[in-house]
Amino acid sequence: MALADGLAFVKFRYHVTFLSVVCGALLFAEAIDRGLVRQLVLLYGCFNVLLYGGIYTFNDIVDREADARHPGKRLRPVASGRVSPPAAAAFGTALTGSGLIGGWLLFDADVVACFVAALGFNACYSLGARNVRYLDLVFNSLTHPTRFLMGALLVDRIPPLTHLAVMLLLAVALSCLRREVERDVPGWQARQTIAKYAPNELTCLAAGCLMILTLMALLYSSHAPGFYAIIGCTASVVAAGGWFHRPVRAGLRAIWTQ
Repeated sequence: MALADGLAFVKFRYHVTFLSVVCGALLFAEAIDRGLVRQLVLLYGCFNVLLYGGIYTFNDIVDREADARHPGKRLRPVASGRVSPPAAAAFGTALTGSGLIGGWLLFDADVVACFVAALGFNACYSLGARNVRYLDLVFNSLTHPTRFLMGALLVDRIPPLTHLAVMLLLAVALSCLRREVERDVPGWQARQTIAKYAPNELTCLAAGCLMILTLMALLYSSHAPGFYAIIGCTASVVAAGGWFHRPVRAGLRAIWTQ
């Protein structure tokens, strides 16, 4: 397997999601020091690069036929035929196994439990939920509050349930946006689930999530102003901007449709 294909499986462009882990850790840490930075770097390597590199590889195997019909995704290693499914499966197994072992050796059991939860959510998504309307949104979104929880657990704290609920609402809104952005590119029909949503249904679902999120911010922001400031900025720039601001939408399209 060529180095470029191995790096393509890891999908570094998606690693912005690790910011949820960083936020969870920094918001609840008693002190931000070299030890915490070291822990976050190690966690990034084990969780995002290794574990998720393996997850993304298996996703490419499962999606290879649909990706081959997509103008951008057809260039992915498995869809293009450059890497065979067995070779990709061996690579994905090595990455996932290394991530789990590294997590077990370096972090507490509750952090490793988040590794396992993320793996389970992704397995459910890839093995069936991705083809079921609404379930695809739920399982695609559950990993985001899991990341935030993992960041808090890294510094031995448990975030309020309201924080996790808000993270889930934002993630669902972003999942709706992702499917709408994919409709901008010819070949979106390759993802079966998108066609199952009625026109404007995803937009309405996202708007509903953002409205509930706004209400929760009004109720609880005085108790956690830093957290809700981050959530508000993310919702405004990425979620709302993705619908109404062309440069933001173009940037998301470049990330999500390649």
